[in-house]
Amino acid sequence: MKFFFIFIFIIFFIMFHTKETFARCFEKELVIEKNMWIKSHLGKLETREIKILFPDMSFSRLYAVRFSTNNFRPQIYLQKNKNLMINASELVKRLNATIIINAGFYDHNYRPMGFFRSGNKTFNSRVLFKGTRRSLHFGALLHINKKTNHIMIYHRDFFRKTIPGDVLQAGPYLFKNGKPVKGLNKYREFNRANRRTVVSILKDRKIVVLVSQENDRGVSWCELQKIFAHENIGFSVIDAINLDGGSSSQLSINSGIFKKNIYGRSVPAFIVFYDK
Repeated sequence: MKFFFIFIFIIFFIMFHTKETFARCFEKELVIEKNMWIKSHLGKLETREIKILFPDMSFSRLYAVRFSTNNFRPQIYLQKNKNLMINASELVKRLNATIIINAGFYDHNYRPMGFFRSGNKTFNSRVLFKGTRRSLHFGALLHINKKTNHIMIYHRDFFRKTIPGDVLQAGPYLFKNGKPVKGLNKYREFNRANRRTVVSILKDRKIVVLVSQENDRGVSWCELQKIFAHENIGFSVIDAINLDGGSSSQLSINSGIFKKNIYGRSVPAFIVFYDK
């Protein structure tokens, strides 16, 4: 009987804690420091650190990079040899690129999970969980149009494999048509803070990349949706996709004399932006 009451207590504690965490995410006390974008000396990209203060007095720091694909050529890049993989801070120099972030999810053999196409080669031809409500980590696909350099985000149910260009499947789809995507609260990461890598498309078609700083509390999916709608965020998000996070999150910028590295572990896949 004693163990039965202990079990009941644990269940009620978890339910109460989950409810409180969910409520905290939507409190108005969330504070985002109003800050100005800083232009690189080449003038093709802008950066800023987004500092977020949460109601429990914890804080998080996201590094943001804003740019137009009119000035950059995007590419999805795959390191094929798992024994020779390097991280973004090394790869940005090897490829002579300007911006590199980590991409989507991969299995224990370092093979891309979900649909993945780089150049003219499709490394994974399966669109995972199409037509189901499971596995929100694979809810969307990021597509690069090689002719226009535009980046698009597609819901997995409406993606056509015949569309040419680089593609990777990741998720969840955080923002769609300027509004938070509903239904994410069914998944535990909706309230779980972690380091994140996010690609967002703005109203003017510019791109904002967001990457959590090292050794950071991180943010939950719920908090990301709230951050995008915050008056001090400084940009108008239309669509946004969550990429691989945790220790995979990383960013490297190599723009003239301006350098920035947020370090992460070596991963197989990256999104690379070359100066045009």
